[in-house]
Amino acid sequence: MKKILYQIIALLIFDRKKRKKFRQKYIYPLKKVTLTVGEYDALKMLAGKETIGRDIVEKIELFENKLKSCEDFLKDSFLPINYEIINRLMQHNLSTALLHQKTFLPFKNKHAGQDIVLIATGPSAKKYIPLPNAIHIGVNRAIDIGIDLDYLFIQDYSGSKEYLSRIDSYRSGQCVKFYGLTTEYETQTHRIIPENNAIISDAYRYRTDWMNIPFFTPQFVHDISVKPLGCFGSIVFPALQFALWTNPKRIYLVGCDCTSNVGYFDKEEQGGNFLTETIVDTYKKFKNFANIYYPNIEIISINPVGLKGIFKDMEQK
Repeated sequence: MKKILYQIIALLIFDRKKRKKFRQKYIYPLKKVTLTVGEYDALKMLAGKETIGRDIVEKIELFENKLKSCEDFLKDSFLPINYEIINRLMQHNLSTALLHQKTFLPFKNKHAGQDIVLIATGPSAKKYIPLPNAIHIGVNRAIDIGIDLDYLFIQDYSGSKEYLSRIDSYRSGQCVKFYGLTTEYETQTHRIIPENNAIISDAYRYRTDWMNIPFFTPQFVHDISVKPLGCFGSIVFPALQFALWTNPKRIYLVGCDCTSNVGYFDKEEQGGNFLTETIVDTYKKFKNFANIYYPNIEIISINPVGLKGIFKDMEQK
């Protein structure tokens, strides 16, 4: 009976590695303990008598230790998954589906056969020579690079409030803006872009998938019209999922330097750099994701630095 209980519990663990670890620790070792519940109760009554062998005592102790370990595991890992969190997740998913129907459905397949250039703010962005007839998607301060952007993504108010008013008024009526809700369900409310800015700029709202819950892992999504966009700690990835959604012929990456050389295109320094350790791997995951859902879309890095060799490379001179 306990073994069946553990197997059911294992099915509730969504993280594959944690589920495997749980099974190895609490299910497979129990195969050595061949006691039924009735045998266990009977042996427990005899545990203090000389008529019981030491091997049986060890089996009882093993059984009880496994049971206690499992109870401790449940206490540590499953209590945070309560009805309040489940209710929040349901509200989040339903609300996101309704929101994204309005935000992203109009852009499905919008740029079929065209080229899209995604412009980030790494130092190499200053070397970019604009491609003719391409659609340009910028993130954050890409408005200062000197290229007319057709789309703009931004989602962290704490890092953008000094220049957000300029984004609000940037190319009004010509540049489509997307203002993300990255931490709407978090305690870090200082990251949420105020609604009044979205109203002033006539920006679309969207949600990312970041949630402070156990076993959380960001995911790239194919149908962004109903699901939150995978965040991964960088505004570039929601923008790239949108670019795929429009189904272009090619996607060019500009200023996605992912280098240990700290800084931006305007030589402004940033407080630290985690790009080379985490974001490069995420670009590799994005490549695999794109190959599955959009194998006909070619992805090209222009003047690559940290991404060299991951996508097709293109040097501009």
